[in-house]
Amino acid sequence: MFAPGTTVGRYAIQRQLGEGSFGTVFLALHVSLHSLHAVKVLKPELARDPDVRERFLAEGRIQAQIAHPHLVRVTDILEEPSPALVMDFVDGKTLDEWLSGLGRALRADEVLGILVPVLDAVGAVHARGVVHRDIKPENIIISRDSSGRLRPVLSDFGIAKLQQDTTVSAVKRRTELGSSIGTPEYMSPEQVRGRDEIDARSDIFAIGVVAYELVAGRHPFADVDTFETKRNIVEGRYVPLGTPVSHAVADAVHRALAVDRAARYPDCESFHRAIELAYGDEPTQSTSGVYRIPEGSGTRQRRPNGPPAVNVPRPAQGGQSPPAPPPPPEARPVSPSSPGPVPGAGGSPPPREGARTGLLLFGGVAALLLVAGGLAVVGLVVARRLGSTPPVTAPAPSRAPVAAPAPSPVP
Repeated sequence: MFAPGTTVGRYAIQRQLGEGSFGTVFLALHVSLHSLHAVKVLKPELARDPDVRERFLAEGRIQAQIAHPHLVRVTDILEEPSPALVMDFVDGKTLDEWLSGLGRALRADEVLGILVPVLDAVGAVHARGVVHRDIKPENIIISRDSSGRLRPVLSDFGIAKLQQDTTVSAVKRRTELGSSIGTPEYMSPEQVRGRDEIDARSDIFAIGVVAYELVAGRHPFADVDTFETKRNIVEGRYVPLGTPVSHAVADAVHRALAVDRAARYPDCESFHRAIELAYGDEPTQSTSGVYRIPEGSGTRQRRPNGPPAVNVPRPAQGGQSPPAPPPPPEARPVSPSSPGPVPGAGGSPPPREGARTGLLLFGGVAALLLVAGGLAVVGLVVARRLGSTPPVTAPAPSRAPVAAPAPSPVP
């Protein structure tokens, strides 16, 4: 069995690195080469299933053939005492840990320095007919290269799906496990619904969620419980990115989050081009277009984005939750029935500055018209009251009596 202090084949198990729903990862030393490796061991209850066991090993063999600088490479496979994949050990923090400890906003070059390599790595995986199905910050390791630049590496293909795997037993197994495959906060709508026809666009949706977190500093769909989170995903309910994020960056991220997968990017290369072009429109590559996390907060938010605003922050070390950052300006919930340019989000974009100025002018004119109308009504009332008062008759001027002519004398 795999346990610290034991030796399995040519690998001396040193310590446990982590554990997920499908396997446990150990740090191991190659006894001959003295090189460090990460060994992912399939959990015993899953290893007993012949279909899962075979898929796990088959996906490891495929991953071993994909050479990409931002993809953890499989260097060996162990079948006994339990199925295990031996991979290169990357010394770094997960993206989730790195973001939580950063305590500041990401610069635009940092956003691109993470998203672009991940998109390229996932594109290489898709080209081999494999869908990752569990892309999330916990499966992206952040290290630095010899020049000090960020070097993200995608790992954990334990629940990947072979697109060409269409055997009856495999389809049946995927149907049975469909509702539990993946991490709820990063599942695509079709994954949440438990559908079998999962393709590369499900991974693009998950990368879109990661992109939203990098740009906004909060999760787009996370809610008070898993049920509400999944409902938000299926209905496309999230707060669209607004100021200070540019329209181009917001549109590039929103497209990846479309509920209808036909409205998403068809492949990772398209997403790559769109996000680079969007940031290319920025006037500066410093902190433009990034939601600012309060200094020293050391946390990101995963909270519901619609009213009522319930904060579900990631707990800080020591068991105390740090103060939640204020919501971004113009944040408002998206209604799936409201018109708007956000594909699949079903909501209208936040109001722009020009629209706000127009509304103020319109309100001023309307107020003037109301005042004028009120004065007119008052004038009519006064006129009617004056018209109903009995007229005062002026006395007729006195006239001197006119004497009648004297009768003429009779001749």
